[in-house]
Amino acid sequence: ERLAASRSCAAALRRNLDEAHRLDERSMVDLVLIVRTHLVGLQGEVDETTGEVAPGAAGLFVSLGRLGHRCDPNCFISHGGNGLAVVRTTQAVSEGDRLEVDWIGDQFMPTATRQARLFEQRFRVCRCDRCQDPSEGGRFVRAVRCQDCVQGFCVPVPRAQDRGEHQEEVWS
Repeated sequence: ERLAASRSCAAALRRNLDEAHRLDERSMVDLVLIVRTHLVGLQGEVDETTGEVAPGAAGLFVSLGRLGHRCDPNCFISHGGNGLAVVRTTQAVSEGDRLEVDWIGDQFMPTATRQARLFEQRFRVCRCDRCQDPSEGGRFVRAVRCQDCVQGFCVPVPRAQDRGEHQEEVWS
């Protein structure tokens, strides 16, 4: 669906460019996909007298678009006003550590939903520790209390044969 929308956008851009600046269809689609992948939402500026927030926009921040994704991020993007975006860490980060944000923005979604949304929005696949762990880092977001022992949890685990695009879950 997103690829179709990107093709449509690329076709519209090609029609509006003069011949000297026109790219071939494949290059134009690639350009649109790159731009969409690196867009970062910006909150509008706050009017200090009224406290009202101006309508938001999106900015093309190539360096921010290169931040990694993790469902348990070590930083987030805040908006410093005047069109500036600021990366703020949520924990100690050593020199050389990869900065990773949650590009989805909803940490309460089930793993499969988070992964699908990330791929749909950013064309990325998440393989973070949280996504690999059925307990989601001990959060047990999708778990239910075990009816037998009452202290443990039952979590959904993808069946081995369903580890492809569509997953059917079994509870264990």
